[in-house]
Amino acid sequence: TIFLSGYDGAIGGSAFLNGYGSESKGFGFCNVTGQVDTAAAYDWDIHIVSHELGHLLGSPHTNACVWGPEQNQALDACGEVHGSCQPKHHSSSGGIMSSCHLFPQGIDLADGLGAEPGARIRAFLLYQQLQRDSCPTAQEISLSGSWSVDFTTGGVESHHEKTDRSVWFYIRTDRPMSVRLGSCDQGVDTRLHLYFNYCADSIWIQTVDDNCLSGDGLRYASKVDSIHVPAETELWIEWDNRWSDEAFEFEISITEDLNPCNVDSELPTQITENTAYRSQEPISYQGEIFANGSLGLSSSASIEIQPSTQVAAGGKLELQVTDCQEPTLSLSGQ
Repeated sequence: TIFLSGYDGAIGGSAFLNGYGSESKGFGFCNVTGQVDTAAAYDWDIHIVSHELGHLLGSPHTNACVWGPEQNQALDACGEVHGSCQPKHHSSSGGIMSSCHLFPQGIDLADGLGAEPGARIRAFLLYQQLQRDSCPTAQEISLSGSWSVDFTTGGVESHHEKTDRSVWFYIRTDRPMSVRLGSCDQGVDTRLHLYFNYCADSIWIQTVDDNCLSGDGLRYASKVDSIHVPAETELWIEWDNRWSDEAFEFEISITEDLNPCNVDSELPTQITENTAYRSQEPISYQGEIFANGSLGLSSSASIEIQPSTQVAAGGKLELQVTDCQEPTLSLSGQ
C-alpha cells in the first residue's frame, strides 16, 4: 500500500525495505503534485511512487554498498554513499532507485529500474511466493523429542541458492522459551535456518552449518545450543537439502525460560559495515536485516527480537550477552 499526499511541503517519500507481504510494514508514503506528464523523460510523481514501491519490493537505493558481484559496491554517487565502499562515478542518468534527480545527470524514466535493482526485486517476489507456499506444509512442534526430515516425501521448493527442497517446522508459544535443536550424529550433511514470526512475514535469525559431528569424525551436521523465543512469538525452523538429499532426524528440546533479561535499551537505527555499539544495560535487538545481511546470536541470557533496526547488506550483527546484570552488546561489520 502506498499512501499519497498532496501536502505542499516537499517532504518526498518513505517506505519499508522488503515490506511487501508484511502486515506491519507493507506500506509507504509519497508526497505527490497530482500533475503527471507521461511524455516527459522525468516526472516527480511517477518517480517517487515507483521508487517507494521498489523499496517495498526489496530494492535499496543505488548509492548503497550492496551491489555488484560481491554485493559491496554502490551503483552511483548521487547522494551520500550508504556504507564504506567507493561508488561508481558516472555521468549517465540514474535509475528509478537512485536520487540522481537531485544531481546534474538526472533520471531518465525510460531507463527503468536498471539491471541489478530489477533482478533484486524479481528475486524478492520469488522468495515471497516460496515462503507462502512453505507455510501450509510446516509441522508444528509442541514438545521436546525427535522429528524426521525427508526431502523426498515432504517439504516444498527452496528459495536458497543451489537447493531444491526445504522442510519446515514451527514452534508457537505464549511464554518465553529456550529452544535447543540439532541433527548431530545422523550421518547426514545438513543445513539449518531459523526465523521469527509467521513464515510469510518472517525475520531471519541465523543460518547454521557444519558445527557438530555428523559421524565418522566429520563435522557436517548443524545445531543450535540455545535460542530464546519471546512470549507470543513463533520460531520457524527450515532444513534444506543444500548438501544432501538423505533423510535424517533432529532432536529438539523446549524448556520454559524463567529468567529472561529485561528489555530496555535501544540500538542505533541504521547498522552498516564496521559499526560498533556497546551497552552496559539490558538490551534488545529490534531489527530487520537487508538482503544478504547476517545476524549472529550468542547468549547465555535472553534477547528479544522485534522489528525496526536495519542491518545493511554485507554487514554482520553479533549480540553477546553473558550476564543479565551487565550485558555487553557488540556489533561488527564483516
